[in-house]
Amino acid sequence: MRCPNCAVENPAGFRFCGGCGKALADTCPACGAEVIAGFRFCGTCGRELAQQVQPGKPSVAAAATTERRRVTVVFADLVGFSSLAEHLDPENLNALVTETLRELTAEVERRGGSVENFAGDSLVAIFGAPQAHEDDPERAVAAAVAIRDAVAHRSETMPTPLRVRVGVNSGVVVAGATGDGRQTGVLGDAVNIAARIESSCKEVGFDILISENTAELLPEYALLDAGTLSLKGKKRRTKLFAVVGDQQVARSPEFVAMRLVHEQLVDALRLRSTTSRKLVKSAKLMAADLTAGLPEFYRRISRRSDHFRDEEIEERKLSVD
Repeated sequence: MRCPNCAVENPAGFRFCGGCGKALADTCPACGAEVIAGFRFCGTCGRELAQQVQPGKPSVAAAATTERRRVTVVFADLVGFSSLAEHLDPENLNALVTETLRELTAEVERRGGSVENFAGDSLVAIFGAPQAHEDDPERAVAAAVAIRDAVAHRSETMPTPLRVRVGVNSGVVVAGATGDGRQTGVLGDAVNIAARIESSCKEVGFDILISENTAELLPEYALLDAGTLSLKGKKRRTKLFAVVGDQQVARSPEFVAMRLVHEQLVDALRLRSTTSRKLVKSAKLMAADLTAGLPEFYRRISRRSDHFRDEEIEERKLSVD
């Protein structure tokens, strides 16, 4: 094999050049797979590679590259640390926050994602950059469910309840160099929308909400229509879905029956039908058998009827008026 640095021919099986000591095969900085000289992208994970240094030409740092990537963003915010502060001294509280965020980071990384940043007691995780997978949306939602379960387990030993609210959104971002070019990260509206979705969890009364962009990529998941909400800073309303569970939950008789009642309820709310009250009662009874957060979701749904209004009908009414 000819060394790309000094042009010395090396015997088969050599990993480093016998003439100059340079590695004969470059590796991807994201996944470690071998890459072919001259290729711009890694054939294993899709990461854009640093430009090769040629004799007589200045080098280009890998961090200086940016690229458009389709990712799924998970924005998780821990709720309850303010109440815990009344029972713990600052050092113990800080240790608890750190331990909890470390545990949530492990759940993200276990599923192939990476934590983009921390902000107080919240985190932003990215699935699809720097390493991409075909099932990144599924991995992201699985991580969101694992984060919820981990916090619920930790809350069992706390003097006051500890919860987490999670917003998930899929979209295009620019991944690579940020700031002065020495840091890497992602930039794009997809991240902002995930944060706005998380903020809607309190109003909706459920702890994991995803955008329609993400829901469309998870046709076999147990999802329920959570309405179309106005997100801060967005002119158009955004359709959201509540994550009840994975494919196994979606196939369960309990969820199949629950989804049928829920669809009838959504239609009733959209048409302002009086049958919605009866359907809400039925949904509450069925919800308790699926997940702890659903009863609260249905307790609030009647007060959120505007989130299910038929926009086409509303527009026709406005045009007539």
